[in-house]
Amino acid sequence: ATVLAGFVIAAYVRAQVRAQRAKEMKMAAAIQESAIPRVFPPFPDERAVDIHAAMETAKEVGGDFYDFYFSGPRKITFLVADVSDKGVPAALFMMRAKTIIKGIAQTGKPIAEVVIEANDALCEGNGANVFVTAWIGEIDLDSGLVSYVNAGHNQPVVIRSDGQAACLCNKAG
Repeated sequence: ATVLAGFVIAAYVRAQVRAQRAKEMKMAAAIQESAIPRVFPPFPDERAVDIHAAMETAKEVGGDFYDFYFSGPRKITFLVADVSDKGVPAALFMMRAKTIIKGIAQTGKPIAEVVIEANDALCEGNGANVFVTAWIGEIDLDSGLVSYVNAGHNQPVVIRSDGQAACLCNKAG
């Protein structure tokens, strides 16, 4: 009877742990979804650029995110990023990273300075050693020039107007 009671208790505890984990993952998914832009076109009065984006999470919710916003009167910053952890901690760190990057970018600083300052801010008080990889670009709407920084993220692929794909495989840094 004691062994049977132990199995029943163990099964109950496992079920409770699974339920708690599912609840946390649902919360992380809600945090992640609330943080990404979902209104397209985002700048209906701006004719120089057209932005569309989508994200589908894999099995586990993590800290993946994208964003775009005006960082000057005629400049738009856009980025894709990923936090190194999963679940609620990653979703919370993602919100922190997103807020810090946007706050610095909207000061009008060059994109390289934005990344350096954001990195410094994210390292501060980061005892869990969570990190973010990001690809951050800024387009000048008048010239069409895109400046960018790849901060350890996957290299992006550009689809040119003729349909040809090209990797932006530049030197690190």
